[in-house]
Amino acid sequence: MNIRTLPSAPLATLMAAFLFLVGCYLPDDFRVDMQIAADGRYAFVYEGDLTQLQFLQRIGTGELEGEALADYVGIYERDLKRDSGFLKVDYQGNARYTVRYERTGNLRDHRQFSFPRRNGLFLALRIGENGLIELFGDKLPEQHRDELLARGFNVRGTIRVWVQGEVLNHNAESVTPGAPPLYQWTIQSLNDETPSLLLAQTP
Repeated sequence: MNIRTLPSAPLATLMAAFLFLVGCYLPDDFRVDMQIAADGRYAFVYEGDLTQLQFLQRIGTGELEGEALADYVGIYERDLKRDSGFLKVDYQGNARYTVRYERTGNLRDHRQFSFPRRNGLFLALRIGENGLIELFGDKLPEQHRDELLARGFNVRGTIRVWVQGEVLNHNAESVTPGAPPLYQWTIQSLNDETPSLLLAQTP
């Protein structure tokens, strides 16, 4: 993602609205590799960037400089590392971190997995009320997407999901046959449709 230096007042207004809608971290330049099984097991790997939007807001308004800026680099690094799935967190400047995240689990134990946060998710898995395993993503309202794109913000990456079981519905742009088959999405814009897949559970 190319984050440009913006005037402080528009940045503050934009970031406040964006934080209210989707949480604190914006992904970009990423690849997600995921495996999902009909018995609820999953494995998830994310490699790419995460921009901490509240941190970015404070940089843009001039609130953080010098030693205070260095302190906040560490604050948000520790914030990410509170989740043991973050195996790599490297600061790149301008509130952006390059990360590697890995998680394995079973939805029958926890019902939902959300990345990077449940209250600010980019991509998630859950067992829905209908008993189906659901892969889904988050999307901003059109007005906020347009504002971000006009100011040089974007989300780009690739999502690859290998699925073991009966897929009932999906919106993947390509499916590669195999054992298991591979479902793939290429994200090129905040305006792209979010990933969606429904998988029947095994008894």
